[in-house]
Amino acid sequence: MDLRNVALVLGFVLAMPGCLPGRLSDEQIAANAANAAKADAKDVDPDDVAGTECETAYDCEDKITGKTPCVGAACENGRCVKVQKPVGGACIDGDRQAPVCHELTCDAEGQCGPTETTDGAACGFGVCGNKCAAGECVPATAADYDDGNPCTEDFCNQGKEIVHKPITELTVACDDGDACTTSDVCHQGTCEGQALDCTDGIDCTEDDCTSAAGCSHVGQAGLCDDGNPCTVQACALGVGCVVTAFDASAACDDGKNCTITDKCDGGGSCAGVAKTCGTNATCAEADGACKCDSGFTGDGQTCAAPVGCGEQTVAVDVDGKTVCAPDHPAWGIRPESPPAEWFKDNDDGTVSDSQSKLMWQKADSGDTRNWADAKAYCQGLELGMKIDWRLPTRFELETIIVFTKAKPAVPTPFAGTGATYYWSVSPYQGSSSDAWGVDFVHGSSGNYGITDYGWVRCVR
Repeated sequence: MDLRNVALVLGFVLAMPGCLPGRLSDEQIAANAANAAKADAKDVDPDDVAGTECETAYDCEDKITGKTPCVGAACENGRCVKVQKPVGGACIDGDRQAPVCHELTCDAEGQCGPTETTDGAACGFGVCGNKCAAGECVPATAADYDDGNPCTEDFCNQGKEIVHKPITELTVACDDGDACTTSDVCHQGTCEGQALDCTDGIDCTEDDCTSAAGCSHVGQAGLCDDGNPCTVQACALGVGCVVTAFDASAACDDGKNCTITDKCDGGGSCAGVAKTCGTNATCAEADGACKCDSGFTGDGQTCAAPVGCGEQTVAVDVDGKTVCAPDHPAWGIRPESPPAEWFKDNDDGTVSDSQSKLMWQKADSGDTRNWADAKAYCQGLELGMKIDWRLPTRFELETIIVFTKAKPAVPTPFAGTGATYYWSVSPYQGSSSDAWGVDFVHGSSGNYGITDYGWVRCVR
């Protein structure tokens, strides 16, 4: 047994036999000696072997010397030891009292002394009104009672209590911290705002609002549709739907019955190829069907040329086609002022001539056109439940001249007569660049350039 273990055993043996406080019994001494022997045999530090000197710190109060307010006794592993309180820990010294705004704490040397109380702690008399600052007791301010709520009035009530009085006026501005509200004001001690309208007025955006970020707008390209399959659209924030590209391969419909294989042209428009009809036939825009030209018969693909034009008709060359049209001389000499009863207003936009058996468009086209467009206009006209309208011949136009009138020189039922000439289908034999037109201002006929613009009144 080494000297350390001998000293340990002797320390316990010094206690006199009996049950007096602070003494060890014979059994305890024997147990300590046995534990020391075990520690020596195993070469273990005897301090690591459990002792029987104490069970609680109370057992060590009379066995530890040199105790101070910051150094006390403790029982660790059955042995009494001296322990020091942590630096800054509170201590009590019956011989001294801490000054105002100070408190007694332990230092690193284990001494109990005064240290400054944390700034802002209450001091003096009452629960409020004064505070500690750098170890001095000074008057407190309203800021020291601020509860962080801008809608309360914070103050100390005569040192008795801290009061947070709600602000009831609706004129005090505040911030409720919610980005989805606006015009925030105090109301009964609470900051409240009106809901923010995040609608941007753009149909292709989804509008939302979050308390942290506020309004947000996300463009949705799927909401953009201009009805044109030839365009590619996107939703631009702050603008709306915009065209970003053109599709040059998409199928489409140009809205024309007389075109086929409609396809986007790469510029945002839809275009088709003109439908091909047989010789002496034209496609009727009304229904897209090929129909034989006036005076020809057939199914629209095969149209037979007329064989003779009858007693009251004459063969007229129209764009290289022979058309049977009423012959002016066959009607005899018409009076300079045809009787009103010859012309019947059919109340469907048409006027019938009982003498020539022609049906006229009551109101003209409403605008001027070149010769080619004038013919196309009449071929596509749908009026009075009829679709076989055409541009009249020069002779036909002359049948509705009233030579006793001017400006306009037409019978009463006709409306909206233009101030210049009207196109006829009759080409001018003196020049391929001219065609016949009839002037209803003064009732005269003449030749006009086919690229010039004249008025149009159709006949059937």
